[in-house]
Amino acid sequence: MTYRRIRFGQIGNGRATDFAILELTKYLKKMDPKLVIDVLKMDAIDENFKGIIWVGCDDKLAAQLPKVDVPALDDGIAIAVENGEGYITGTNERSVLLAVYRFLKALGCDWVRPGKEGERIPVKEVENVNVAINEAASYRHRGVCIEGADTYENIYDMIDYLPKVGMNEYFIQ
Repeated sequence: MTYRRIRFGQIGNGRATDFAILELTKYLKKMDPKLVIDVLKMDAIDENFKGIIWVGCDDKLAAQLPKVDVPALDDGIAIAVENGEGYITGTNERSVLLAVYRFLKALGCDWVRPGKEGERIPVKEVENVNVAINEAASYRHRGVCIEGADTYENIYDMIDYLPKVGMNEYFIQ
């Protein structure tokens, strides 16, 4: 039996990075059910490990990120993955989640509207992927405001959907 393997090194254990790894592995398995995914949790990048895609924030990656005014508030991402090695990082933990979704989009995933029915996830083999992205958000606040009678399901779907399309806030009146 042949299988494909991808290894991620999770940098840190913040809640947003934990969620980013969960989302990354979930969607990669949807794309390629035979893919074997290993996740190593680390405090920082360990250059002794080879064949790993590092996911999270690390001072060693800071120079790779685009310049932003306030890194804790402004979103910038850097992705450099070549043949199963590299990194997916952001200016803050929220940006790491946005970077993961941007990485998945580069692999062919798309989210055209909130909810499961809005997902467009290609079924294909994921191996030796190559993605290079370096971008900063044009605006600090990117979101949606909804007025009226919203159901729990609508709100849940919107909160789940917005980071997938690069937004970082949701406001209901």
